[in-house]
Amino acid sequence: MFISVFRNLSSYRGEGSFKGWLFRIAHYRCIEFYRRKRPTQGLDDAPEIPCDASPAEQLIECSQRNTLLIKAMQQLPLAQKSVVELKFFGHFTFDEIAQQTGMSVNTAKSRLYGALTKLKTLMEVDYVEL
Repeated sequence: MFISVFRNLSSYRGEGSFKGWLFRIAHYRCIEFYRRKRPTQGLDDAPEIPCDASPAEQLIECSQRNTLLIKAMQQLPLAQKSVVELKFFGHFTFDEIAQQTGMSVNTAKSRLYGALTKLKTLMEVDYVEL
């Protein structure tokens, strides 16, 4: 990643933020990585999403929801998954997401809302199967 930044430093024109430019390079490197090799990460290796529950039953239910969310996120297309991750885990605005991914703001919004609809459907189906 740092080698890519160093090699492309002369192409930075200063039109946008330097942070956005760095994230765009990182984004393209991640896409290249996923195209070459599909991730084989299992659900046990996935990061945990924090729970606020304290009683045992609530902990079990929260753990099941975390597992469902991770499973549903893995089923999203890469374009939708990256927008969800940038928005909710990176806390970026739609303008920053559009700049980093090279898409329009409206495309970023539609991919996010489409991904949320898919996640809701996938999680409802899986939750009913439990």
